[in-house]
Amino acid sequence: MPLKQLIHQHGDAAVSALNRFTNLLIKKTRNDNQLTFLLRCRDNKLVPKGLQLKTSLRRSAPAIAKILHEASSKILKHQISNLRQGRSHLHQAIQNGKSTLKHQLESDIYEKIQNITATSSKSLHDKIRTNHIKKFQDLLNHNVKNRNKTARKNRDDYLNKTVINLSSKPLTTSQISLLSKGLSYVLTNPRPNPDVYISDIEKGLQQLAPNGNVDYLRHQIADIIRKTPSQQNNLSKDERKAIQELRKDKGITITAADKGKATVIMDTPEFIQLVDKTLGDPTTYKPLNKDPTAKLERQLKKTLKTLHTNREISDSIFNHLNPNNSQPPYARATVKRTL
Repeated sequence: MPLKQLIHQHGDAAVSALNRFTNLLIKKTRNDNQLTFLLRCRDNKLVPKGLQLKTSLRRSAPAIAKILHEASSKILKHQISNLRQGRSHLHQAIQNGKSTLKHQLESDIYEKIQNITATSSKSLHDKIRTNHIKKFQDLLNHNVKNRNKTARKNRDDYLNKTVINLSSKPLTTSQISLLSKGLSYVLTNPRPNPDVYISDIEKGLQQLAPNGNVDYLRHQIADIIRKTPSQQNNLSKDERKAIQELRKDKGITITAADKGKATVIMDTPEFIQLVDKTLGDPTTYKPLNKDPTAKLERQLKKTLKTLHTNREISDSIFNHLNPNNSQPPYARATVKRTL
């Protein structure tokens, strides 16, 4: 006799108990798979599409998008908490259903029902799990795609703000990447050549060497330079090539913007014309017949002497401000390698 007819022989109560037990197993299988799916989303900082909050605004500000994402993440955590609570309730209800069926059915029929429901639950579990894996992978790919798209957009916006090409010549990607680093970007060099350094400080060695022993200091400096580790290259091969291309191109002029940290590229004739126009503005500049530096120094010395005589400034301030005691410009200057 088929299993259904055997169960029907035990009355409507047994049939209802079996239907409730079967529905509880289906619900538990769906609940467990949904919980696993949501936990994987949470651990990977993803929000399923069904839990994502959206706005009707066509152009939502980044602040609004951030608020919606945070709220969606909280909804995800709340849903996980609800599923965990429901799992414990389902487990207890299934145990009660098993006890009911065990009392209402013979042992052999009960065992058959257990085997059939276990097989059915496993089949349903595998099917739901496969669908959830596909959903998770699609969600992950979509998130990576959007993240890369946002990164490219941010990069393009940054380049458009930092590199402004007003010339008639288009720039390559490597040239734009190089110029976006700024005109004060310091390039690293390979291991320095000891002969170059020694030749540059040869005159200083004549004064610093003990007892005129220049060879001693030369060997000491060469040994220090040889032990200096080589610097890591901070430009790509294409960016190094872009430097040479920009240096050789005399048709364009690269300069810093008046405001901000942007780098401006202009055609050289247009740049010269702009400079001549700016310097020729009589309301801003006027030509001088001679260099006024000497006259200003005399006035400064006279003023300092009067203040010092009247003891309105100390000796140290007087010596510090006196042009005769100041260091020459070349002594204060620092050499900086730029683009």
